This record gives sequence, C-alpha cells and structure tokens, in this order.
Amino acid sequence: MKRSHSVIHIGRISILFSVLVVVSTNAQGLAGRVAVVSMGRVLQEAPQTQIAIDALQQEFSRERAEILTMQSTYQANQERFQRDYEVMGREERATTERDLREAERNLIREQEVFQGELDIRRNDELLILNQLFVSELHAYAQEQEYELVVEQPIYFSATLDITEDFLTALRERFERDESLGLNQQP
Repeated sequence: MKRSHSVIHIGRISILFSVLVVVSTNAQGLAGRVAVVSMGRVLQEAPQTQIAIDALQQEFSRERAEILTMQSTYQANQERFQRDYEVMGREERATTERDLREAERNLIREQEVFQGELDIRRNDELLILNQLFVSELHAYAQEQEYELVVEQPIYFSATLDITEDFLTALRERFERDESLGLNQQP
C-alpha cells in the first residue's frame, strides 16, 4: 500500500514538473513578443511634438508680444512713479497709484486669459499627438509582431523597452513625410 502511495506521489510531482516546463516554455516564448514603451518620452522626443510646439508658439506670438508690451509699460510707469514720488502732489500721487493698480490688475487678467487659452490649445495638441502616437504604436507593434505592448509598468527588464526603436520609426516617418511636404505648419 505504501508503494502505490509513493507511485501516486511521484506521478503528481512529474505532472507538476511537466506543467512547469510547459508554462516556462510558453513564458519564454511570450517574452520575445512583449514590449514596454514610455509614451512620456515619446511625447517629449518625437519630431512631431516639436512641430506642434512651433505651431503653438506662432499661433500665440501676437498675444505674447502684447503682454510683453503691457509688462514693459507697467514697469516703466512703476519706475517713473517711484522716481517722481517725492515731487508729486498728493492728488497726482493718488491718481497715479490708482492707475498703476488698475494697470496691474489688467496685466494679471490678460496674463491669466492668455495662459488659459494657451493651456487649452496645448492640451488639444497633446491629445491629438497622443492619439497619433498610440495609432502609430499599434501599427508598429503589429508590424513587429508584438503580442502585448505596455506603458508604465511597475517593473520591467530593459530588454523589453522598445521606446528608442519606436522613436526611430517615428523619426523615419517624419523625415519621409517631410520629404513629401506633409509636415508643414498650418
């Protein structure tokens, strides 16, 4: 009776070992088709991002220049007030202080409006870029026959990181599109 129990126990161990070998083999085979990508790095380094940034800077250049002019005028008026404070009459001083406070409020309000509009447009462009990069990554992963591509895992081996390879593919596409005149700013 003891012998049959040992045979059953050995049989279970050999079955368990066989299952572990199969799982291990499948995991090793899968490891070649799993990849990790850093979309944050892609967004920072892709040439398409620089095109979008340049377009935003051009789009908002007039408003930025107006705000810089407002700042310069305010600073000049503030310095003039400080320089001439002692020679000003009481009424002139009060009027100038009131005008400076109003100019400061207007400047702050214009800066906030400008920043709000810029943030909205930047977020719109980042959303468009993110959608483009996800679509491109999907096509790249299919082309390279990856079964799984993960963004921001807790831990991964550097051998799984395809960010640089994907960036290279994006750069090549950018250069190809540029040679065809497709990367023009609006």
